[in-house]
Amino acid sequence: MEYKQKFRFGKMKIFFLYLGIFLNFFLQGCKEDDGKKFGVEYWLGMLNLVQMDPKAVAERGYSSNGAITFVRFNSDLVPYSRGQASEVLKTYLQIPAEYTPKLARSNESNGHILDRFQQYYKGLKVENKIYTVVSKDNRIEFMGGDFSGIEQDLNVTPNLSKEDALSRALIHFGAKKYLWESPEREERLRSIKVDPKATYFPK
Repeated sequence: MEYKQKFRFGKMKIFFLYLGIFLNFFLQGCKEDDGKKFGVEYWLGMLNLVQMDPKAVAERGYSSNGAITFVRFNSDLVPYSRGQASEVLKTYLQIPAEYTPKLARSNESNGHILDRFQQYYKGLKVENKIYTVVSKDNRIEFMGGDFSGIEQDLNVTPNLSKEDALSRALIHFGAKKYLWESPEREERLRSIKVDPKATYFPK
């Protein structure tokens, strides 16, 4: 019995060893759109919840209606990692639970990483509402943009079917002909997309 327990314990140690090696290679190998790898620090930062710290903020800007338009951080005093960007947004903009910042795209400029977050409300994208978080050497230095306040408990369940919505949209625009009604345009789109199912028809 004692031998079996030791054998099982040994197998578990080997399993977790291989699991740790796999996760290390997986996390190290994850890449952004530009081909650059996310470091382990990025993933560890994702696990950390952010608490508001008065010493962290060097400067704030506000719009006429009181919304925060930018925050400049004392990154040397209170360093937040790039991987904490989403939590930093939620904390310092005091975003309610219904609002979700989702990373839309990232790019690099003059040694800084710009992560652009799209605002979502109850899972629905809020058009043209973007907040940009600027990091350098894996430390968040600045964030700025516009996240809208939306009426509380707004019902996001659509009242129209897809067919009714399309019908009303066509009446509203009143075009004589649409792209999906042109076989030539449709064929060209399928050729460009290399997709036989590609279409201009609204989805």
